[in-house]
Amino acid sequence: MDKNEYVCKIANFDELKENWDYLIKIHPNDNSWVEYKKQTIERFKDDRVIIYYGILNGRIISELTAMKSNLDVQNSDGLVDDKTIYLSAFRTVKDYRGKGYFSKLYKYAENDLKNRGYTKLTLGVEPNEVNNIMIYFKYGFTNYIKSSFEYELAKGINQEPRKILVNYYYKLLNDTPTKENKVIALCGKIASGKTFYSQRIDKNAVILSVDELTYYLVDNKSGVDYSDLNKRVTRYFEEKTVELVNLGCNVILDLGLWSSESRKSLRKYFEEKNIKFEIHYIDIDDEEWEENIRLRNKRIEDGDKGFDFYVTDTLKAKVTRMFEIPSREEIDVWYKFKRS
Repeated sequence: MDKNEYVCKIANFDELKENWDYLIKIHPNDNSWVEYKKQTIERFKDDRVIIYYGILNGRIISELTAMKSNLDVQNSDGLVDDKTIYLSAFRTVKDYRGKGYFSKLYKYAENDLKNRGYTKLTLGVEPNEVNNIMIYFKYGFTNYIKSSFEYELAKGINQEPRKILVNYYYKLLNDTPTKENKVIALCGKIASGKTFYSQRIDKNAVILSVDELTYYLVDNKSGVDYSDLNKRVTRYFEEKTVELVNLGCNVILDLGLWSSESRKSLRKYFEEKNIKFEIHYIDIDDEEWEENIRLRNKRIEDGDKGFDFYVTDTLKAKVTRMFEIPSREEIDVWYKFKRS
């Protein structure tokens, strides 16, 4: 191998040991890496994993693991089978992140898995791992499967395993992929980050926003009966969404969906029309919410209003009083807002 180029390859045993020794070395007080090394070597010897490395100047700088056996994947139902493989351990050495190295490795791995006959890739991500979620969406993992809890190995001998919530997604590897149009409805408080989220989950979707339409209709002026207007706009958006989906578009509905009844009603409306429908909840801590409101109001005071309206103390109290936090059963994708 020419040491002056970046090479993507399937790892051999010596490379595997070298990389894991390095990982253990840089995590000296974390016993979980020792245990993960043992597990990985066992899986490698039993041909239950495929490990891909990106090597630059003779150094392993990026990696990706594909897990073939449901014995090695928590909550494996729907995540692993003869044609489905689970991806994990997306890593890049810090100094080489954001330079395109991992993207090349991912494309190499995807092509290899496709040539091996796999037709579906799956992966899991914690809801608060915002940057990773955006990366996975960019690679095409936009189809939600389920959410469940996993247990990480304990870092110390006397510590308990960490219980984490994980959202699972999939991507199809068909030669001629068929597009399954869908509707994503956003649920969340005012200033919870719905607009930020909507602009990143699907670049090719039509975004229909209540705030945007009411701005054009009434300029968000005080005195308007927003409750009645919201209902009328929602009905209008429902009908237009059906038209757009039938024309081949994905649609993101930024409605808020403050109540359980509104979420239930909207889901029923689209399911009765056999339209694929998801609700994505933007979960935001009180402290982050207060900061979002402060930044929003300051932006408006500075003249950069956009479609937003000023959040008064009265409005904030109304949201706090009226917004019904959804149950896990109501939500398809639970997104934890985290300020970057």
